[in-house]
Formats: sequence, C-alpha cells, structure tokens
Amino acid sequence: MLAATYALALLALLAAIFGVAVYLVVDGTDALSVWLDEHWSGMQAHLCMSALSATCGAHGAADVTGSEPVITFDEAMALATSHLVAITTLIILLFLVLIVDLAMACVLQYIVARSGSPPLQLELEPLAPDDDDD
Repeated sequence: MLAATYALALLALLAAIFGVAVYLVVDGTDALSVWLDEHWSGMQAHLCMSALSATCGAHGAADVTGSEPVITFDEAMALATSHLVAITTLIILLFLVLIVDLAMACVLQYIVARSGSPPLQLELEPLAPDDDDD
C-alpha cells in the first residue's frame, strides 16, 4: 500500500515537472522576452544605481538616470536565455531521474504482489561474548 501511494505521489510530481518543462520549452523564451521588454527601464535604472554604478560608464547607451548601463538589453537577453536553457535542462534531467525512480517503484510493487512479502527472519547475535563457556 505504501509503495502504491509513493508511486502515485511520484506520478503527480512527474506530471507537474513535465508541465513546467513543456512550458519552458514551448513558451519560455518568448515570455521572457516580453517580460524583459516591459521591465527593462526599471532594471536598467536599478543596475546603474546599485553597487555596480562605478562601472556604469563602461558600456552601452545612457539610461533614464543619465548614466550609462552596466549591461545592454541584448546582453541581458542573452544571459537570461542562457539561464533559461540551463534551468530547462536541469528540469528535464530531474524528470528523467524521477521516471527511473517511478519505474523502480513499479517493479518493487510487482515483485511484492507476485511473490508476496517474505517472512521476516532475523538472526540475532549477542553483542557481548557469553561468560558461561567456562
């Protein structure tokens, strides 16, 4: 019974992870691009007002604060896309590992159902030697 509950919980987790992976593969880059387009001015101002502001004059065009950004929009988009690919890869690898775990849980259920659980046989040995051998 416990193995069946574990298998069902694992199946639900796999379905959720599969949904996230499909979303990231199908719509992840587009959704990220739209979000970055909408929030770029705020991010740009924050980057130039942060501790990195000493290097703010090194790259790109001027932002809303009058100083130059630390990172351009294209660089930010490339970094975000790279991170998205890495996260998607890790999620897919987690999905594959959990598929193997689910298969092992199903095999265990099958073996126990087919042959029944073996009787528990414990052979207990004393931890200290017997002093009665004299």
